[in-house]
Amino acid sequence: MTHRSTLEHLLEKYKFISTAKSKHLLMMNNYTYCQMNNTRQHYCSSYWSNGCKARVKLDLKGLNGVGCKGKVKLDSNGKVIKADQIHSHEPPKYVKTTNYEFIPTGKGRHVLMMNKYTYYKREAPGNYYCSKNSSGCKAKVKLNSSGTVVKADQSHNHEPPRYMKTSKGIYILNKTFSDYEFIPSGNRKYLLMMNKYTYYQKKKTGNYYCSKNSSGCKAKVKLDSSGAVVKADQSHNHEPPRYMKTSKGMYKLSNKYLCSYDYEFIPSGKGKHLLMMNKYTYSQQNKTGNYYCSKNSSGCKAKVKLDSSGAVVKADQSHNHEPPRYMKTSKGMYIRILNKTFSDYEFIPSGKGKHLLMMNKYTYSQQHKTGNFYCSKSSCGCKAKVKLDSSGAVVKADQSHNHEPPRYMKTLKGMKNFKFFTQFFSDYEFIPTSKGKYLLMMNNYTYCQRANTGNYYCSKHGIGCKGKVKLDSNGKVLKADQIHNHEPPKYLKTADGKYIRISGRIFDFEQNFLDYGFIPTGKGKHLLMMDKYTYYQQNKTGHYYCSKKSCGCKAKVKLNSSGAVVKADQSHNHEPPHYEFIPTGKGKHLLMMNKYTYWQKNNTGHWYCSKFSFGCKGKVKFDSNGVVKAFDTHNHEPPQYIKTTSGQYVKV
Repeated sequence: MTHRSTLEHLLEKYKFISTAKSKHLLMMNNYTYCQMNNTRQHYCSSYWSNGCKARVKLDLKGLNGVGCKGKVKLDSNGKVIKADQIHSHEPPKYVKTTNYEFIPTGKGRHVLMMNKYTYYKREAPGNYYCSKNSSGCKAKVKLNSSGTVVKADQSHNHEPPRYMKTSKGIYILNKTFSDYEFIPSGNRKYLLMMNKYTYYQKKKTGNYYCSKNSSGCKAKVKLDSSGAVVKADQSHNHEPPRYMKTSKGMYKLSNKYLCSYDYEFIPSGKGKHLLMMNKYTYSQQNKTGNYYCSKNSSGCKAKVKLDSSGAVVKADQSHNHEPPRYMKTSKGMYIRILNKTFSDYEFIPSGKGKHLLMMNKYTYSQQHKTGNFYCSKSSCGCKAKVKLDSSGAVVKADQSHNHEPPRYMKTLKGMKNFKFFTQFFSDYEFIPTSKGKYLLMMNNYTYCQRANTGNYYCSKHGIGCKGKVKLDSNGKVLKADQIHNHEPPKYLKTADGKYIRISGRIFDFEQNFLDYGFIPTGKGKHLLMMDKYTYYQQNKTGHYYCSKKSCGCKAKVKLNSSGAVVKADQSHNHEPPHYEFIPTGKGKHLLMMNKYTYWQKNNTGHWYCSKFSFGCKGKVKFDSNGVVKAFDTHNHEPPQYIKTTSGQYVKV
């Protein structure tokens, strides 16, 4: 090809594009040229601004000026005969837009759709902004008076909305759904399958309802006469049925969900092989394609069927037991272990110059310098054992222990010597007593000092508790024997860091249950509410007793003169009342019971349904002891509230 023919071939690739002022630019190789004074001369668009010299030269001679020299020359038929493309700048950035269309909205208006995104019209003519503009999306499209796209900024920060185009060309906004197919059912009929859910046909029409419609599922699909989906409501209230696609393309309903259909064969101890699928093993039946669960003799009905090519044609995995535990070695071999999966092990020194094997916190002693290790509690009847091969790899691990693991603490030096303790101990602190002395507190237990030494004995030492702690002169723990024969005492840590001895049930010290409030009753009195339980005041003192005291509940709370909790016995013998108070936007509170809300009348114990003005007769009444009388005959559905992570309620 000659230089002339090559030039002509390149120059033929140009076109005209519209501008916002109803004019046209000549575009060639992504560069644009503007026409000079309605002649055939086209100069680069950056002729005046950037000094570009690129140009297209026409038959009619024109001034080159001092700007961009880029120009294109056309003959009378519009054929390029000369093109000077020595530009001094980068080509302008244009977006090649695709076709667009207008689709109706639900309010009688239309939105512009381009590349699956939608745009709404602003007050200025021709300007369309992304439908997610209120969410920060800056994408926009501009049309001229003739409807041609002159600008398209499609820098979206979100996924396009999901529309479905029906056979009649109508768009329906819906959830994304894939193609569907028909699968045979057992009654010589067919089910429609879409996104793993199945639908049955209603009276030979285009309406298909979820197979769980009788159980209250409202999902449905509608097809037109051509089989196209015109409506798909997939608001299911259940999991999809579990189908397995066979090698022949048929679907089989499985009783249990299959993670995958891959399987493999592993050798058994008798020179045969077991089929392993999803960690379960199956034995072959009479050299056929039928494989039954290894626990078939124990009543397990799970089974797998293979065809002649080895493909799975049926898999019933309704097991009634846990899968057996196998360990895959580095060589790809499977070794069965008799109990739970074990992690790596290590050797720790014992007190006699020997070592113990430690695995999953349990220790094992070696038997006659062989690879057999038996549990340290073997003399007490424990049958657990571990077997190592010559390379130190675990080949067998029976961890059926009949006792708790021994308690070891790793020293701060990171050494492999472990010192035996009965329980891990954390940091300790000192708390004052009522006699001006201090108790050492560790792991919720308290210890009293012995004769101003570093020895601390459990506060229950007088009743036979052997727990004790020893500190050195620097306060470092040297020994901690925490063999207690009792529960730890119950203390409450206040907001200022002080401890208060309490009775009753054990509290979660990280939960600040000191917050309480007062709620009015029907006779001008108040109830104290703490942790959803209510207490009434005894003779205008600081003593508050549970509202269910007449039913035998012994729970009580004591406040001092400043209103601080000094004692809280919350050993209730009943559940808390099923109501709570939620704040409103006006500084007041609503009572919520069984999802319905009630407002208080004149600061009394009478609470009326929030829909009282609409004729609802629901109400709640508190008596002086906090006993609730509820008349919950509502004529409406309860309001919908969402409880946030901070415990607040937001109405939706």
